[in-house]
Amino acid sequence: MMWYFEKDYESIKLAIYKMHHEYNQNLKYYENERLMIKAEGIKWLNEKYYRKSYLEYLERTKLALEGIKFKNKNLQN
Repeated sequence: MMWYFEKDYESIKLAIYKMHHEYNQNLKYYENERLMIKAEGIKWLNEKYYRKSYLEYLERTKLALEGIKFKNKNLQN
């Protein structure tokens, strides 16, 4: 998760703690003694806790897709 969110361990740990206390459903579990977060939990962290970096990611993705669309349009002409 540190790689996915580009955050340090303590930041991730705090985010998971807040997610667990703010969101009533159980979005984390242990498997082979490792903490696992369900997909819904990752989505919550993206949209609620790391909102700014998530919006930046969406903007970069949008620009990349527009660039591909623009290139493909130019190739057709």
